[in-house]
Amino acid sequence: MLHDRINSWSKNTYELDIFPSIVYTNPEVASVGKTEEQLKELKIEYKVGKFPFMANGRPLNNTQTPKVLLKF
Repeated sequence: MLHDRINSWSKNTYELDIFPSIVYTNPEVASVGKTEEQLKELKIEYKVGKFPFMANGRPLNNTQTPKVLLKF
């Protein structure tokens, strides 16, 4: 995609806000889309959901038990 844009082979446009990103820390941090702050600034309605991190299967394999939530 980037290669096509640099070489002008593609006339398509891309929504960069929808590309996922991840930081390989322990635990991993990932995001996709706009932040809450960006949505507030743009006055876009949104809903916040929270999910206990330990309900995810990934931390069950780890010895650490972080006290965080998955927020979506």
